[in-house]
Amino acid sequence: MNWTEEFSSWLETGDENAEAVLDWPWDVEVQQLGNRELIVATHPKVPYPLYVSLDRLYATVQIDLNYPTDGMEPKLRWKLYKAMLTSSLDYNMIKIGLKDDDCKLIILSDMDLSCVGKTEFHNTVQNMVFVTQKLITYLDLSEETRDNIINNGARMIQQKLNEGMSEEDLLDLIRNRVGVDDAETFLREIVAALGSNDKSTVEGGE
Repeated sequence: MNWTEEFSSWLETGDENAEAVLDWPWDVEVQQLGNRELIVATHPKVPYPLYVSLDRLYATVQIDLNYPTDGMEPKLRWKLYKAMLTSSLDYNMIKIGLKDDDCKLIILSDMDLSCVGKTEFHNTVQNMVFVTQKLITYLDLSEETRDNIINNGARMIQQKLNEGMSEEDLLDLIRNRVGVDDAETFLREIVAALGSNDKSTVEGGE
């Protein structure tokens, strides 16, 4: 079985109106890292990418909050570490760890490919999302998270602009996929940031 294709299919197939995060259609990019393949999955409504690293026996699923903890006040840092350890016990198969010299937060799970299926993958990622939301609340990262979601949506719309998508389709994409009700203002701000050349691209695609 080609596990890269299998995981990619699970991520790419979905419905924007679904309740569960993993039931949305994600954008998937596959990268080669040595002898391992890395799936990078993103969705404009999700603030952080989902990484799936594959080797012969295991899939490691990871969310990287990119939040360094080494500069935190010691008492707050130890309270955070305690919350991390507690959360690791609350959810099956979930590990919360630190990486790099600045001790950035990561949430991950190692999945045995001999017994993994779509349901197990979805349940694992759903638990990872719960833990991520818990840490976002604990660290009071709501504003940063909101900014990440807006930036994700803006990058996707910029790409569609460059591909020549019509204004009508762009507005539909902003409302239904990015989740922004005032699509006209959102698009106008992106076009203004890109400059007059991109504006003519939008108007020409009508």
